[in-house]
Amino acid sequence: FSQKKKKPSIYSNLKSKEDRSTIMENNSPSCKINKPPSCGSLVTILSLDGGGVRGIITGVILAYLEKQLQELDGEDARLVDYFDVVAGTS
Repeated sequence: FSQKKKKPSIYSNLKSKEDRSTIMENNSPSCKINKPPSCGSLVTILSLDGGGVRGIITGVILAYLEKQLQELDGEDARLVDYFDVVAGTS
């Protein structure tokens, strides 16, 4: 029997770069993709915490997340394309 592959809930709020562009265009026709939120655009932020040995765990999770995104959106999908800002400590 066949089972549909259910998208994990952690990814349900992530939008592809193309989807975010469409959202921004629909919210404010004068906005370009890289305009600030004051134009009604959606800004996605990836916040990372934990350096040193804990940084290894963060790296493994990021690699896993990117692999899952590639399964959903194709092998060219890169984690960096899903976030406008990436920040962290250490």
